[in-house]
Amino acid sequence: MTGVLSGKTVVASSVGMNHSVALCSDGSVAAWGGNYSGELGNGRTDFFSSTPVSVDMTGVLSGKMVVSVSAGSSHSVALCSDGTVAAWGYNWDGQLGNGTTGYSTGTPMSVNTGTGALWGRTVYALGSDGVGGGCSLALASPAAIAAVEPPMDGGYTAGDTLTFTLTAGVAVTVTGTPRLALTIGTTTRYATYASGSGTTSLVFTYTVQDGERDSDGIAVASVIDLNGGTLTETETWRWPIRLALPAYTLPAIKVELRSLFAALSARAYAGAGEETLIVGFVFAGAGKPTLVRGVGPGMGEAVVGHLVDPQLRLYALDGTPVADNDDWAGSPELSEAFARTGAAALKADSKDAALLAALPGHVYTAHVSGLAGDAGVALAEAYDADLSDTDHRLTALSVRCRVGTDEDIVIAGFVITGEASKRVVVRSVGPGLSESVGGALADPALQVLKLNRATGDWMIVGENDDWYSTPATADLFESLGMGALTSGSKDAALVLTLEPGIYTAQMRGVDGATGVGLMELYEAQ
Repeated sequence: MTGVLSGKTVVASSVGMNHSVALCSDGSVAAWGGNYSGELGNGRTDFFSSTPVSVDMTGVLSGKMVVSVSAGSSHSVALCSDGTVAAWGYNWDGQLGNGTTGYSTGTPMSVNTGTGALWGRTVYALGSDGVGGGCSLALASPAAIAAVEPPMDGGYTAGDTLTFTLTAGVAVTVTGTPRLALTIGTTTRYATYASGSGTTSLVFTYTVQDGERDSDGIAVASVIDLNGGTLTETETWRWPIRLALPAYTLPAIKVELRSLFAALSARAYAGAGEETLIVGFVFAGAGKPTLVRGVGPGMGEAVVGHLVDPQLRLYALDGTPVADNDDWAGSPELSEAFARTGAAALKADSKDAALLAALPGHVYTAHVSGLAGDAGVALAEAYDADLSDTDHRLTALSVRCRVGTDEDIVIAGFVITGEASKRVVVRSVGPGLSESVGGALADPALQVLKLNRATGDWMIVGENDDWYSTPATADLFESLGMGALTSGSKDAALVLTLEPGIYTAQMRGVDGATGVGLMELYEAQ
């Protein structure tokens, strides 16, 4: 044990026809004997050696630890701790396993484990025919999951489905409900098996739940939890599939918090004909089930001079009638919708109007009017009737009407639900209407208030008289599709970031002035 083996411990050896190889405890390999075909793996093919020489541990063996060796008749193979295999020597019949033939080499070459019978498997033992032949054998574990396709990188909110596609080296038969463990924040959740049995692609899904948050990305476990089920090869021997997942980098999949407008409303003077209260509301991602109401008597005695018998009509953007109602008549379906959306209860025999409709479009107007000769304060409301669908949501409200004093000022109401704050733009426009509307309100003032649910008091969160004519604000208006306001005009506007809660935006004329005004509320994020 001098020379290259000095101070080393040989843990395994193998004998070929004209050469021998020895594996040392430190993962290095030595060889001696014939080398006319490169059997010794030291980069040469032109001599033999009666003393051990070191196999070249650079190249494909660089930084690796050999754990098993085997000598063929005129070639050698080595198994590394990472499951890769190297070979060197005679290759006229393909002994090196790299898809080539017709030459010999004294330099270790990588055996192809990325395709064919070894694809998706882990080699754990080697063997060769030794004397008299030219082949090698590899014992491999059953096929493993070879790749993981995580969901697209980005932010996810409650109700979103995360889909993980796992690709195996062979077709896989699945029984039961195997699952992938996910760490969201500090909580373990599970993506459950959804489809793919009998194919090479297995799909696992998870639906993000309300309140889940993860600022640094979702972590995925390194093994599949069988959860009482099985994963086996569909063909051949039906070996169990190896459950360890390959190393891969999962994008930072962040569960983002989102807030929504749960309800939008406008309270203003309404009558018949030209005095109809018209409220526009807009959806992002197309419409959805929506509760729309025209309330007069339901506002109670707190509002003096309310509209006695409101009529409600709903129109699409192109003016096509969608639905209408006069007296909601205590409908059980509507009563349930009131409770589910948080809308205030109405007396079953009241003259208030309400309807529940699945709206497919983006933009609608709700018209609240009185019978001939009937006028007063009315409340037009639109409620999101399916808050679980966050891809489709209310994003904007507008109302153009006469702005009076006292009970006849214009009040827009909105409810923000969720866990995140929401950036909004609120505008009270008067002079901005002067070119198209006669009698426009000359100097509107705007005030936004939030309800303190504990005390019942309203707190001012923003107010404005004459908007801030900055380029950044003007650019924001344009990006949201809002009409431009003249720089220095008496129109009022606020850009606010608001926590979830109940709010009102009030438009009145400065010094008690009256006229036609436009109240607008837009989601700015």
